[in-house]
This record gives sequence, C-alpha cells and structure tokens, in this order.
Amino acid sequence: MKPLDCLGLYEDAGFYDEEFSNRDYDIQFFLRRARLCAGPVLEVACGTGRITLPIARAGLKITGLDVSRSMLEQARDKASAEHLSVTWLEQDCRQIATGNTFSLIFSAANAMQHLHDLDSVNAFLTGAKKSLKPDGTLILDVFNPNPIKLARVRESRYHHTT
Repeated sequence: MKPLDCLGLYEDAGFYDEEFSNRDYDIQFFLRRARLCAGPVLEVACGTGRITLPIARAGLKITGLDVSRSMLEQARDKASAEHLSVTWLEQDCRQIATGNTFSLIFSAANAMQHLHDLDSVNAFLTGAKKSLKPDGTLILDVFNPNPIKLARVRESRYHHTT
C-alpha cells in the first residue's frame, strides 16, 4: 500500500473547521440514513465531527474514526462541551479495528479519494465489510475529480480554496 500523502492537509483542525464552516448540505442526508439504520454508526475520516456530532445529538450511537490526531482532539473537545457520547478512534481507515459491527458505515467529503492505490482501496473496503452488520449499509461520498488537476505535474501548485 502507498503511504497516505494527505496528512499535512489535516494538521490544522481550526483551519479545517473554517474551510467547512458553510458546508452543511450533506449533514441531513447522513443523519437521515443513520436514523433509518437506527445505529450503531461508524463515520470513517470523521475529521472534527462536522457530521458525527449531529448524529450523536440525535441520540444515535456513533463512532468517529480518523487518522489525524489534531482533528480527533478538536472533535473530542466539541463533543465534551456538549456532553455528547461518541467513541473516537485514531486509526488508518485501511486497518479498521473497532471490535464492533455497524448498521451504517460512511465516509463523506471525498475522504476515500486519498487512497491512491488498489491495495489501499481493497484494504479499506475489506475492513468496512468486516465491520458491517450482515444487512448493513456502506455509503461512500466521492466527487468526479477535475482532470486538469489530476494530469498536472505532482509538484506543481494549483489553487484549491481560499
């Protein structure tokens, strides 16, 4: 498996929260799905809890998994401030080890697209399958990438966001 080359993007949890502060259109979708499945729920690449926390507020049992310690620390602080019960796991999504099975596993905001080789994708999907209940649901939120960004020389910079 190729190493994750995205970790530097997620060192500044405060910047991440600022960058996604106006993104909420997807929260209701995942909340509805979590309610339909009635939990327990696993969010893979949960970040600072942008979607995890609304699901916890709804009273559903949820686990947030992320590889970034700074993101999880921010998520824990938010959950603690609201007295929400969430299990937080610092793990690489290619090695899911929760000891539980889930009715719903999801990965939002294109997180799976950080997996750049077939071995990494297969490892993630294998772990997700083992962690799903027999009638469970896996949802992967991905976008169609811009071919110009994909074709650029890896070392060249491009404008991503402001």
